[in-house]
Amino acid sequence: MGGFSPDESLFVTAPHYDEGIEWYSFPLVNHAGEISQSEIFDNVDPLPAEEPDSLNYQTFFITDKIIVALTRFGRLLLINIDSRKIVTELTLQELEPKGYDERGQETQDPEKIYDYASDLEELKFVAPNQLVARHNSGKLLSYSLSL
Repeated sequence: MGGFSPDESLFVTAPHYDEGIEWYSFPLVNHAGEISQSEIFDNVDPLPAEEPDSLNYQTFFITDKIIVALTRFGRLLLINIDSRKIVTELTLQELEPKGYDERGQETQDPEKIYDYASDLEELKFVAPNQLVARHNSGKLLSYSLSL
């Protein structure tokens, strides 16, 4: 899933499998830029797990120059498309990534963490500096951002 920038001059596409994130001009649909998964994760502190984190299928603009990318572990990475650098990792209250051991039991012991998951089901940018998230319990959560 991708989306348009607030000024509607660009749209971003979410990665598939090991691909990176790409953005295109609109309405001409010219390739305007991209960032690979390796570029992203080389600049993010790794979480201890059996397999490394990777990009999930939700990526969208939150400003004209900043995109948010959801990772498989439930992390939210804010990326500046001009510098292609991570601006910050956003942690939403009630939706923090949780570590799990090989039996699927939640753990905070770095030696036992096999994988991560978050209770985040869906994330939408609904207004300037405003995110709405759907918790896996069905609850809607609203967040204000100061960028």
